[in-house]
Amino acid sequence: MLEILQATDEQVETIEGREVMAVREDTVPLLRLARAFNLSAENESDAFYVILVGNAERRLGIVVDRLKDQQEIVIKPLGKRLSETPA
Repeated sequence: MLEILQATDEQVETIEGREVMAVREDTVPLLRLARAFNLSAENESDAFYVILVGNAERRLGIVVDRLKDQQEIVIKPLGKRLSETPA
């Protein structure tokens, strides 16, 4: 997983019959899990979450109605004092 975004239907476009969304400088194809598994969408509002997966060159946005739990993680360098500490 690369990141999770909150989006709206207004941000979704259709290109050659596929839903896509602009994420920064890239166009990312979307996969709606509710449609892929023939489920009814629980969320009636136009807001949803997009879970970006893949690598830098090939990415996919998985659209879900809601998240069960979410945490933000910040990764920071250890700094010069600890850079020479053996692992």
